[in-house]
Amino acid sequence: NNPQDAKKHGIGIVFQEQSILKNMTVCENLFLGQEKFFLNLGVLSQERMLKEASEILAELDIDIIPTRNANTLNFIQREMIEIARNVWLARKSNARVPIILLDEPTTALEQNDIKFLFQKLNEIKKHTAIIFISHRLEEIVTLCDRVYILKDGKNVGCFNKDDISENLLRSKMVGKELVGEFYQSSMQRKAGEKVVLELKECSKKHAFHDVSFRLKEGEILSICGTVGSGKEALCKAIFGITKFDSG
Repeated sequence: NNPQDAKKHGIGIVFQEQSILKNMTVCENLFLGQEKFFLNLGVLSQERMLKEASEILAELDIDIIPTRNANTLNFIQREMIEIARNVWLARKSNARVPIILLDEPTTALEQNDIKFLFQKLNEIKKHTAIIFISHRLEEIVTLCDRVYILKDGKNVGCFNKDDISENLLRSKMVGKELVGEFYQSSMQRKAGEKVVLELKECSKKHAFHDVSFRLKEGEILSICGTVGSGKEALCKAIFGITKFDSG
């Protein structure tokens, strides 16, 4: 019915936008908002917190020291801390089997980090049930034991691992079988010569440096990168939300 009800039943979620506070330790992040479990006569027991943090991290085979500051962790390590926190919370709710929802967890990850995450998820699923939400079909085929496909808000299929393929998933998602390329190159519009946007040696401190490009009429320009690469800051400056420092 609501997030609190979900927590009571051992259901947790890890969003794309992580909720780890970087100015706190791993231990403090694990038990943030749940300090009541570690009170003794009104006094917070740091020793018990560290002991329980070490136990849950060891159980899930997450090799991170509880006293480590969160601002020293990379993206995938912070994601593992979020997963550990949800498993711990589910245990405290006396859930028979913790259920963790992962919302597009690979969006900001490099290929090596994705492989590491999948390895960890295959280990963690011994302790919990995992709902993996993704639009990347190759990842679904690789990782999932069972697949539910949604189209227009309706469940249009449920398949076991041995019965799924990327082609099957595509056809169920769009409602028809795709033959060849959906977008024909012969029908594509050619870019014009008129420059509609140009950046020359644009920089913003601690975000991006010396960015230059020209965008012509009819072109589609993709600005991509991992979390913290500067792509968000660049787009905000282009749209005028913030200002360039130079350029």
